[in-house]
Amino acid sequence: MEALDPAASPSDALAEARHCLRGTPEDSIGPVPLRFRDEIDAFLVEHGPIALTRECVPGHLTASCLLWNAAGTKVLLHHHRKLDLWLQFGGHCDGDGDTRRARRVKRGRRAGSSRAT
Repeated sequence: MEALDPAASPSDALAEARHCLRGTPEDSIGPVPLRFRDEIDAFLVEHGPIALTRECVPGHLTASCLLWNAAGTKVLLHHHRKLDLWLQFGGHCDGDGDTRRARRVKRGRRAGSSRAT
């Protein structure tokens, strides 16, 4: 899937977010995650492009990923200074509808403060 230009309009960014959200084939998602995905999509439709920013008061779209070791026994986490918690990589989309790109940017910024658990 080709990413949109980061300078794209807010409505293009929203369309990209919805496209990323629906990018996983339905037969590879269980019924609970499928319902959750549909709820996120409904939230995006209801709130529009502002749902990609921190300005959306009810909540906003974030992107994250889990990085596992080859054996699947450990996951790489980073320490969130503000929350003082160890979390998966990811963060705010800040208006970028390409959640994969947002996730990669955040992961790259935080890679220096991580640990495997």
